[in-house]
Amino acid sequence: MTAGSDLDAINVATADAAVRLRCNALASMSCREAEQLLDGNFKVNDEVWSSVRQAWECAVHLDCQLGEADRPWEDRNKWLQALASERADLERCKADVENDVLCAKLEVQTACATTGRLHASRLADVLEANTRFRERCAYLSQQLEAAVHSAQQELKRLGERPR
Repeated sequence: MTAGSDLDAINVATADAAVRLRCNALASMSCREAEQLLDGNFKVNDEVWSSVRQAWECAVHLDCQLGEADRPWEDRNKWLQALASERADLERCKADVENDVLCAKLEVQTACATTGRLHASRLADVLEANTRFRERCAYLSQQLEAAVHSAQQELKRLGERPR
């Protein structure tokens, strides 16, 4: 399986489980299933965040090169500052989501070792937070791709070769 198909599979399974947990349509979810879903979210979140970091580094590098080749533009600076702010917020969000996943996994293990009953609403909250985190990362990645593309185009227009 590729990273993209892992992401798609986890997104579908997470969204489906969260909806079914919310409306009590999930007759039962084994501890193993819940743990695997939480583990999958943790892994995919790391992969998604790694891609965001790489895109950020590329955008910053090209923007620095563009700044050396031409006078910095106020609009572009504001755009990159907004992206930097979103990136910083997402970094905090990632730490929160990781903590929530680990706590939920412990809750699942504890519930299964004692009562055998999962706290459906808590698990749904965690799953939905993971989905929102990845959606925000996908949007930021799109914005960073646009920043990279526009920097590359402007460097070419100035006769510079993007490095």
